[in-house]
Amino acid sequence: MILINVPLPPLRFKNFDVKVIQILGETELDPFKKIKRGKIVDVETREKKTVTFSEKNRRLYKDFLSKHNQQLRQFCRTNKIVYSLAKTNMEFEDFILRELPKIGFIR
Repeated sequence: MILINVPLPPLRFKNFDVKVIQILGETELDPFKKIKRGKIVDVETREKKTVTFSEKNRRLYKDFLSKHNQQLRQFCRTNKIVYSLAKTNMEFEDFILRELPKIGFIR
């Protein structure tokens, strides 16, 4: 299930030209890339735990992220909303000059 804070379909219904740009950083794409073991702190209880980031957990996370992104793209396609994924490791100029014109955001 996708949670979107802005009701996008009503904007399309009113003929707004809606475009979604999903921005993901390197640590969102692979949060376990640089660490195998670490300490986490529960923000509510302040309880500290040591966790091990296994290959299985890495796969589960990547599968979940992939499924989430697929659902987001499908939601946009179904509602005739233009979708683009911007990764923060992408050169800013490349995003502006290549991706934004491709999705019709600039000409």
